[in-house]
Amino acid sequence: MQQVGALRVGHGVFVPFGRRVAQGIVLALRNETDIAAPRPILARIEPTPMLTTAQAALARWIADAYLASLWACVALFLPRRMTSVPLRLLSAVPDAPPDDSLSDLQADLLADIHLRSPIDAAKLAALRDEGRIDAALEGLVKRGLVEERYELARAPGPPQTEVELTLAIPRLEAEASLRDWPQTKRSRKADLLERLQAGPAPYDEARRIAGSRESIDRWLADGALVLRDGDAVRLAPRFIDHPAAADAAILALRRSAVERHGAALLDALLAGPRPDPEARAESGASIAEVNALIDQGLIRRRAVGDPAAQLRFPVAPVLTAEQARAYGAVVGALDEARRSPGSTTAPRLFLLHGVTGSGKTEVYLAAAERVREQGGVTLVLVPEIALAPQTVDRFRARMPGRVAVLHSGLSAGEIEEHRRRIRDREVDVVVGSRSALFAPVDDPALIVIDEEHEWTYKQTDPPPRYHVREVVERYCELTGAVAILGSATPDLVTHARALAGRYVRLDLSRRVRRPRPGEPIPPEIPLPEVEVVDLREELVSGNRSIFSRALAAQLDATLARGDQAMLFLNRRGVGMVVCRNCGDAVECSRCDIPLTLHEYPGQAGNMQKAVSLLRCHECGLRAAPPRRCPSCDSDRIRPMGMGTERLEAEVEKAFPLARPLRWDRDTVHGRDGHRRLLERFRDGEANVLIGTQMIAKGLDLPQVTLVGVINADLSLRLPDYTGPERTFQLITQVAGRAGRGVDGGHVVVQSYAPDHPAIVAAANHDYDAFASAEIAARAAHDYPPTGRLARLVYSDRDRDRARDVAATMAASLIEDRDRRGLPGPAVLGPTPAFISRRRDLYRQQITMRGADPLPLLRGIDFPRRWSVDIDPVSLL
Repeated sequence: MQQVGALRVGHGVFVPFGRRVAQGIVLALRNETDIAAPRPILARIEPTPMLTTAQAALARWIADAYLASLWACVALFLPRRMTSVPLRLLSAVPDAPPDDSLSDLQADLLADIHLRSPIDAAKLAALRDEGRIDAALEGLVKRGLVEERYELARAPGPPQTEVELTLAIPRLEAEASLRDWPQTKRSRKADLLERLQAGPAPYDEARRIAGSRESIDRWLADGALVLRDGDAVRLAPRFIDHPAAADAAILALRRSAVERHGAALLDALLAGPRPDPEARAESGASIAEVNALIDQGLIRRRAVGDPAAQLRFPVAPVLTAEQARAYGAVVGALDEARRSPGSTTAPRLFLLHGVTGSGKTEVYLAAAERVREQGGVTLVLVPEIALAPQTVDRFRARMPGRVAVLHSGLSAGEIEEHRRRIRDREVDVVVGSRSALFAPVDDPALIVIDEEHEWTYKQTDPPPRYHVREVVERYCELTGAVAILGSATPDLVTHARALAGRYVRLDLSRRVRRPRPGEPIPPEIPLPEVEVVDLREELVSGNRSIFSRALAAQLDATLARGDQAMLFLNRRGVGMVVCRNCGDAVECSRCDIPLTLHEYPGQAGNMQKAVSLLRCHECGLRAAPPRRCPSCDSDRIRPMGMGTERLEAEVEKAFPLARPLRWDRDTVHGRDGHRRLLERFRDGEANVLIGTQMIAKGLDLPQVTLVGVINADLSLRLPDYTGPERTFQLITQVAGRAGRGVDGGHVVVQSYAPDHPAIVAAANHDYDAFASAEIAARAAHDYPPTGRLARLVYSDRDRDRARDVAATMAASLIEDRDRRGLPGPAVLGPTPAFISRRRDLYRQQITMRGADPLPLLRGIDFPRRWSVDIDPVSLL
């Protein structure tokens, strides 16, 4: 049996739990207990504690503040292996005397253990046909013939090396190869397109080349041809205006699938190396086709090294006057924390309120370098995985080899490796999403929450439903760490705390661009001009396009100059499918929400039309679009609305110079998918970036001079008190992507409510005016930051039972509040949740608003079907 050894708070231990062994964490030590027959701890998992004392205390605080299970909160800090079944390793005791009383099974087991020692008990059982062997093994252990010890499941192996494809010949030679690429396929359509490049053809001549009237009709229907004056066939305008497009279509028609795939792959690699799986997926090439090109000496495979090896390591720029003041305040707090770790009078929490492009990251970097000089560690939190590569690159360039990364997009092996580096003090900075806050750091010195306003900092499911800002506050109290919360549009709760003196506000009011070589100080640049377009007036003037005249003109001019643009639309897919007879939208069979139409292209390079599928963004259900309305059986059923996929198609149709690239959850896959997509845009492969909220978050793209917000009203229409704040933040943030280079920028915001205060304030870059008015409006109804909220949702397959159980809970809360004479909170509901049915479960919601809800909720043992969210960031 393993020796337990001395225990401290934070030690991981193996303990008997019923008939099995489980993992646990020591959270407190006592000399006495009221338990009559306590069972002994079997062993420590590791010689050193897995949690610091502060982390153990923080886990307890999270459990209490968010009414979550203590184990779920402790598990935030632990490696994933701590939640797996432990290994029971068996070893034969050397020089143990023979025992003639063993059963045949025990003798066989002992022989196997001697042969394979040490061996996991589960593997030993799998080698035999006797069924359960637990009792026999227990006898061997009691006789002293076998020793058992427990270990966590094995850590995943080191991350696999990524492989990429690259040209094996010079670029000019590759271009020449493409021009001479084989064209062995006979195509009547290609013959006709080539004939029409010389000019219109009489219908009879066109039919003779095409082979039949049906072929002509089919090509007219798919938009390749047009009929002029009833008897002449000519190319579609898109081919006449862009001869290269006609040439490409002819090439595609005259090449076999293998030829198309090879050409598409070679063409893609002209822009630079590409990850092997991504290059094959985009070109349609199979592994065999890739190998054939390698055998021909045209391309080659190579292993990808550390991304940091590609980075330049620039000298840190001189801070501007505003940045230097902010940095000085943070450094003063860091120095005071080192001198007086237990002091509660020195400021520890800073709100770095800087306009978009003001250089907040430079302040983070400078402060992190100071922490490194002092021997401490900095945690840098970003709201989205999409932002992690950009932030990681900035820190790696300044501190090469000393940055670790933690987020859910990494493989288990990568996470394990980064956690090891952190534990072994091989890093000075940890960058990641929410989970990076719980990295195995012995008391961080500095915690940065970048883009602190983002709602992704609030965990929703699974519990614990904590908010990063609140946890960071408590973590700083426990450790003496300093925190910087940075944003151009701070959350109104954060802003109110700064007004009240709970946080120290540091302002960066001036926008700067990255200095060029020879420029010691980053030069100032103006904020982009924001133009708000009234879409009602566009309709009155006869413009039915999704692009207002102002946006269309700006986009045309931007592309003609060779600049880049971003178009923001906070809705994925093509749109909904709606019946024009009864008005019903096709809904998910498991959730009470409309399905969203998505289009999936066929193999790259072919002429097949896209495949359409309806998807539920709640439960993931997929279904083919119906031919007739499920409600009224009408065939007048059509896609309606706008999503990023349809926007991409409209851009391609309306702007000949556009090379759009879509960035949403449907286009980014695999490891480093966000990084690769962003690099494609930065490298000029595309000149229009189309996306959802991902493109509104902290991206630094100096070539972007135009940003278009297709519809600024989507979040205003939601029945949620945060709608105006979310609208203001989205417009301000996405507008902040424009004009970060030397050429300035312009923003066009399209809206049906151009006079709404949130839109007016965002257009004027006036955060303080918006925040003041919005906080006053919320105070009238006890919404945060004046009051607090709790959201209780009960789910059940039976609609009536869901309503009755929720009604009983609401009545009990009101009765308890009144009996105790508490001033609040108000208990509202139950009412059907905004999504009243999700995954076939009916959902009833209770909202508590006003006074602190925890005194009423603590002590209630909520059954499994209840979801309790303290301080939710949305009531939807």
